[in-house]
Amino acid sequence: MKIAFVTHNLTTVPGGAQRQLCLIANGLAARGHEVTIAAHERARNPCPYPLDARVRIDPIRPATAERGPLRRRLVDPARSLMQRAGRRLGLDSTRSAGKLLWLDRHDAFRRRLEAWLAAQRPDAAIAFMDWSVIALARSAPGYPLIRVGSNRNNPQLSYDTRTGERANPFHYTINRAVLHDMDRLVTQLPDFAAWYPPELRDRVRVIGNIIDPPPATQPWDGRSRKVVAAGRLVALKRFDLLVEAWHRAGNALAGWTLEIFGDGPEAGRLAARIRAAGLEDRVVLKGHVGDLSGAYGAAALLVHPAEGEGFPNSVAEALIRGRPVMGFADCAGLNGLVRDGVNGFLVPAGDDPAGALAVALADALAAPEKLHEMHDACIDSMRAYSAEHITTEWERMLREVTEP
Repeated sequence: MKIAFVTHNLTTVPGGAQRQLCLIANGLAARGHEVTIAAHERARNPCPYPLDARVRIDPIRPATAERGPLRRRLVDPARSLMQRAGRRLGLDSTRSAGKLLWLDRHDAFRRRLEAWLAAQRPDAAIAFMDWSVIALARSAPGYPLIRVGSNRNNPQLSYDTRTGERANPFHYTINRAVLHDMDRLVTQLPDFAAWYPPELRDRVRVIGNIIDPPPATQPWDGRSRKVVAAGRLVALKRFDLLVEAWHRAGNALAGWTLEIFGDGPEAGRLAARIRAAGLEDRVVLKGHVGDLSGAYGAAALLVHPAEGEGFPNSVAEALIRGRPVMGFADCAGLNGLVRDGVNGFLVPAGDDPAGALAVALADALAAPEKLHEMHDACIDSMRAYSAEHITTEWERMLREVTEP
């Protein structure tokens, strides 16, 4: 089968979705399928994740150096100025100007993808993340292409949220409308499937992320008194709430260190909050680290205080290494992977989530024998997400939709 993956971002801001795209592409290529990734980004960076030599990357957006001097010196700066002014003046949120600004920002993706699909003629195209799903749905390559949309997030966050560019009325409307143009819609957890409208549910398939086990795992030895957290430093992840909980727990966490791994726009604010609380020697921002195996191995517990998730890779990666996970019971995505008292702890947020998290941390770290006992259950809870199983699910879904 000739398969194309479509993404607006593969190397510019690498993250969990991009890593999963590469893992799935590798698995399908290893089974003999012809796999190409169509990436709509100007960067020509090397792929940040291991990629099978049989998987080809096709950049479908011209690199900056490939654009003529008139475009680079006049057209691009003028368009950038217009977009910034539109955001500053709130024009993105108006119906008429919002549509024009959105089309200026995104419609070139659709045009370039359409031409690429017409030339390459894959049997099926799989779009990762909503910008790519929109571009694929609106492309008309001139032949019966099978279209698969894989948003890689909790659909409620992607389709019901009205913040940032998603507040643009045109984007909000088209983001939902194009779901009807997909032959299949892939979501990562069973609870997410219920979000889709009844008329689309027969097209929805639940396929989780690939979480392969490390060569060996060891139970936490009790000597390293570390707790870890990992993810993009953005507001949705609520690492500021975790810092506040660590501060409130006070002496109950004496001798324990919290290490937070990741980069993002909230890094400066988070560092300031740590300094203001006097926690510099107890809470450490570690920045982006590509391989967190050592961090998980040295930790007693992973804490993931996010408000909502798609399929939280840091949670799954900690569990497959035998490390319990603590998060909030109302965090969609996380609560589909963590079972309270079995492979982790689900904290009722209530009216004071920082206070509830502080109490839960103090209780869990005061009973290290319980953390040790959860080791095998954590690993067992991830066995359904092996590369072999998940690749088979993708292959089954593609054959189902391409073969009569």
